[in-house]
Amino acid sequence: MSVVSKDEIIARLEKTLAFMNESMEQQALTLEQQALTIQQLQATIAQLNQTIAQLNEKHAGIRVRTVGLL
Repeated sequence: MSVVSKDEIIARLEKTLAFMNESMEQQALTLEQQALTIQQLQATIAQLNQTIAQLNEKHAGIRVRTVGLL
């Protein structure tokens, strides 16, 4: 069994901590990107809902005019 010096243990811990910090920063960036994507999707959904509502209004108007012709 080999003996590991205190300085070597500290160096390993510092390396591990640096890796963990980098990993957490990357995860934070990923979460921010996902939040932006969600916001963009929500805006797109709102636009689609508005378009659907407009098309429904047009369809209802066409239906009323068609029924009036019968």
